Amino acid sequence: LGSRTRGGWDDLLVGIGFHIKWAERPNSRNGVQSPQKEKFVFFPEHDDSGILRQCAETLEALLGSSTATLQGLTMLLRVPHVSSSLRNLLQTVLDIDEPDTEGIIVGLDLALWETFGCREFLESLSFAQRELVDDEVQLFIPFSVDRRALERTVRILKTV
Repeated sequence: LGSRTRGGWDDLLVGIGFHIKWAERPNSRNGVQSPQKEKFVFFPEHDDSGILRQCAETLEALLGSSTATLQGLTMLLRVPHVSSSLRNLLQTVLDIDEPDTEGIIVGLDLALWETFGCREFLESLSFAQRELVDDEVQLFIPFSVDRRALERTVRILKTV
């Protein structure tokens, strides 16, 4: 789990409920006894706050996402204010129960569409630019879109 100093993975594990204990154990090198610290990591006994479940779901979402989606997301992390707008857009698409035979058309603010990484991110999820109307880009999402991919992406956007 890394070095003996607290930080990095240790902070992450402690933050989600794991317990880390250090214990001395005898160590003999060249006949000289010297104590050595050993790290023990204990799983949480309870997840009352739900943070461990949330971390597991987010990790599952990240691992299940395509490389292109993760690359687009990485570009968007430089502009964190767009995540809520994109999350709302994806949730709107997911909330549509019966799209027409071709797919769904939704509008997106042109400034958001032009944000570094936004176009690549949405294209990785099968969104395609249809037309530009005033300051709004009309996006087409085919009926065959992978809804699970959209759900995973919403989960990731809620976390970042």
